[in-house]
Amino acid sequence: MSADDDDDRVLVVPDDLPEGKRRQYADLERRYRSRLREIAVLLAAQRGLGTWPELPADRTGALIADAQILVKDWDPERTATAEDLTEIERIVADCREISEEMMDLVEYVIGPQ
Repeated sequence: MSADDDDDRVLVVPDDLPEGKRRQYADLERRYRSRLREIAVLLAAQRGLGTWPELPADRTGALIADAQILVKDWDPERTATAEDLTEIERIVADCREISEEMMDLVEYVIGPQ
């Protein structure tokens, strides 16, 4: 998997969204995946696992899963109050914000879940 690969073939855009909102969601999904990949690359470097292109698919998948957990567990209040976030924390915070925008778009159509 290359760092530039948007992997559009598995993009999941809710069918219930109007066309304009579907395009907006797809763009957010691409940005979210790109930011997740950036987190995973930084995790690989922190853990001394080598460069992203050298890693086997199972390792990159595990790193992406770790990145998703970091995003899911991120406290948005921390972003508002923290001045000295690390590079990875800034990306995690950005990724969390993108995921919230995606949820907002879905809620716009189907209501809160």
